[in-house]
Formats: sequence, structure tokens, C-alpha cells
Amino acid sequence: MQTLKIGQLTCECYPAESNAVYYILSPMPLDSHHITSLSRLHGCNIAVIYGMDWDNDLTPWEAPGVEPGDSPFKGLAQQFLSTLLTETLPAIEKTLPLTPNPERTLVGISLSGLFALWAWMQGDTFENIGCVSASFWYQGFATWIASRDIPQKSGCAYFSLGEREKFSSNPWFRPVETDTMAIVKTLREKGLCVMFQSTPGNHYSSVYPRLDKLFNALAGTASPIM
Repeated sequence: MQTLKIGQLTCECYPAESNAVYYILSPMPLDSHHITSLSRLHGCNIAVIYGMDWDNDLTPWEAPGVEPGDSPFKGLAQQFLSTLLTETLPAIEKTLPLTPNPERTLVGISLSGLFALWAWMQGDTFENIGCVSASFWYQGFATWIASRDIPQKSGCAYFSLGEREKFSSNPWFRPVETDTMAIVKTLREKGLCVMFQSTPGNHYSSVYPRLDKLFNALAGTASPIM
């Protein structure tokens, strides 16, 4: 594992003899032993990226805060995506054993799961996406997805959601299951490859088993999940 500092971001890179690379946007450092195991098991490069301005860099437009006294979300996703594409990814890919045109997968957790789907809608940099407990409750997001003219994608989207997330004490979060299923339905109706899996627990429950399921699904080492 090699650690890079790229601007405000810390990037932990796990190389493999493969032309596939999974970018995980994480709210915190992840256990290096587990990520090494994922890289070896699935034969893919992995880059764990953290240190972004979580509430603002990952949100696609301005929206109210969700707790009393919270600042509004600033909606800086476009700027953050531009930084990822022009600075972060090129720096990371110089350190990995990749040939031109690697297969890139963007993985997000919570707000970075929201960002992953939003970024997938912006172009073809990422072949696949994986979203763990994505914040699809975000104001106007499910409606935005439904209203878009979505181009065909050659890759797949994988979504997982904790079965108890809809029972959150915060009313902002309670629609997350309804919104997630509406997004899954919309993407499937538009002809995209979409996998969905309900998992035990709440929002941040068992992140490593959930990452295992995500890699199993997207790397094709398990039966597709509908």
C-alpha cells in the first residue's frame, strides 16, 4: 500500500496486476488489511480516498442542513468532480500498474454514495458505481434522476441499504428506502444494469461485510443481485 497526499485528500493505493481500479470515497481511513484482502481476492487495484469536505464537496446542489443548527449543504460536487478527474485520478493512476483506458469503478458510502451516482450521470469516466447507504434522501435528488434523459451505460450500478435506515430518528433520513427504490426503478426502466441488496442494520452498520458484498457483485464473483 502506498499513501499519497494530493491537495486536501489522502489517497491510499493498493496495486494489483489488473487494469481495473476501484476508487472508494470514504469518510475515514479504512482498515488496510481488509482492503488488501479485497484487492487480492478480486484481482483489482483499489484507491481509498478521504479528507474531502464531506458535507459540501459531495453534494450536487445547495440544500438545508439536516440537524438543528447545521449549516446548509453548499453543493460543491461539480468542483470536486473536476478536481478528481484532472488532479486526483491522474496522480493515483501513475502509481498503479495500469495500461491506457483502465476500467474505473467509483464506490461511495453515505453522501459519497450520492456523489457516485451523480458523477456517473455526468460522463463515462467510471464504468461502474457502488453505493452503500447512499444519501438518496437528499433534497430533490430522486426527482432529478427521474427527470433526466439518461444515456445507456455499459457498466452496472450496485446499491445496498440497511433495512432499518427508514426508521431513523431524523425525519430527513426516513424517506431513504422509498427514494432508493424509486431510483432503482427509474434506472432499470431506462435500461441500465442495476443491482440492489438490502442488508441488516442501520446506516453505518457492518461497513466491511457490505463492501465485501459490493465487490462480489461488481467483480462478478457472486451471482447477480436483483
